[in-house]
Amino acid sequence: MGRGEVVADCPRCGEFAIREPEVLNALSRTTRGVDDTPVYVCSACGTDEGMLEYYGSDGCQPQSDWPI
Repeated sequence: MGRGEVVADCPRCGEFAIREPEVLNALSRTTRGVDDTPVYVCSACGTDEGMLEYYGSDGCQPQSDWPI
């Protein structure tokens, strides 16, 4: 099984790192509410959000601060 083709910029970091199919990326923790539209970020950003959540920081960077 391959790692997928890189097809787009990550909305959180701006790097050309979003892969296809979508499931190869990370679901942003900023979009996990019942009525939220799912937003996928690159694996590195997904890991960063997970670490921020795990270590109890003030939470994830809001989408309004994302470059894209």
